[in-house]
Amino acid sequence: MNTASRIEALNKRLGTRILASEGVIDGLAGIDCRRVGRFLLAGKGDAVEVYELLPVPSAAQALARRPFESALDAFMAGDAVAARRRFGAALAADPGDTVAAFYIDVLQGLLQGLSDKLPPAGVIVVPK
Repeated sequence: MNTASRIEALNKRLGTRILASEGVIDGLAGIDCRRVGRFLLAGKGDAVEVYELLPVPSAAQALARRPFESALDAFMAGDAVAARRRFGAALAADPGDTVAAFYIDVLQGLLQGLSDKLPPAGVIVVPK
């Protein structure tokens, strides 16, 4: 399966509609997008920076943008406490933010001892 197909399948896991790799969004103009993280897709050797395309962001999405970006930065830096708090703030601003909810679930698993540490460099491994 190619990278585009793996990213398409990631939509289901994240509850998103349109995802694209960094290479794809570099060539886009006039479309708003947000970084949703680094993912090691099944069958791939290198992690891919993935973005959600938001052609017309809602008011809630716009309000949640800054806390989400800050939370993702904290997650990638390995700061689980700050990431959890900031993803919570993003979800409070936009209760429909399924990506923030995904990260809260990941962090909740960490807090419950299902994982002993944040993934290196914040890379989420996506199994088959």
